[in-house]
Amino acid sequence: MGQLSELQIKAAQPRDKEYMLSDGEGLYLRVRPNGKVWIYRYSQAREQAKLSLGSYPAVTLAMARRKARDEAEKRAGGIDPREARREQQERDRVARLNTFELTARAWHAQAQKDRQWSANYAEKVMRHLELHVFPWIGSLAMEAIKPTELVRCLHRIRDRGNLETAQRVREAVQHVFRERAAIPS
Repeated sequence: MGQLSELQIKAAQPRDKEYMLSDGEGLYLRVRPNGKVWIYRYSQAREQAKLSLGSYPAVTLAMARRKARDEAEKRAGGIDPREARREQQERDRVARLNTFELTARAWHAQAQKDRQWSANYAEKVMRHLELHVFPWIGSLAMEAIKPTELVRCLHRIRDRGNLETAQRVREAVQHVFRERAAIPS
């Protein structure tokens, strides 16, 4: 690696058609009419594959080289970088959809039907979660929540002298986690 310099990159002007400048070892700067993008090119199972590494100047030459080296190391380890990126994006998507709040709301809707809660009780359970839990851990992925974070939520309630509410919130949170454990991943 190391054929391109910052001066060459800055001097590369857009043309009518896009073109590529090689830095070596699969790293290219794609110069488009609307900007410059770093590309890592490689062969995988007899086909050419491309992986975007980010836009220049947000991703500097040094950063692009580091990213290209990381992708080359993955390939050396037998991992297809495109597939690894797709899997990571899928894990991220699942984590975004598997937040405590979304899981708790799904549990609440099901529990309301299964246990035949009154409308007032169902509202009270949800209100407790909205006031005492969601602001602190609602946006976190279920797998990322640490027990100490839950304890802090309960201590906030207890410190205000609401022991019964703390107990009810603890029970609701336990049900949410049990429900999550019952769902196969």
